[in-house]
Amino acid sequence: MFSKSLIKPRYIVAEKNYEILGFGGYTQSFMDYHVYQIFWINVKPNFQNKGIGTKIVKRIIEDIKKTNVEGKKPLLIQLTTTNPNFYKKIFNFKTIAILKEGHHLMSLFI
Repeated sequence: MFSKSLIKPRYIVAEKNYEILGFGGYTQSFMDYHVYQIFWINVKPNFQNKGIGTKIVKRIIEDIKKTNVEGKKPLLIQLTTTNPNFYKKIFNFKTIAILKEGHHLMSLFI
């Protein structure tokens, strides 16, 4: 699916002793190069609430910040989640819309 795309998704994987504990991805928007989407933040159930998801999201945000070589224009990060409090409390994301089944569309300017 992504092999011919000019903009490819990137993934962050958390592992210990060759066991994947969690992962998350992000991609730059095709419509606006100053917009990014975070997706698929997942941590194995027995490793949740140990800071792994937080580290994954922090690393993704750090990687996105590095793309702002001009440093003049703010970057917008978007995601959808059913756990908005996590993103609000730790990263200061704001809910911009509530979608079907309690999914929150959230954004963060950096």
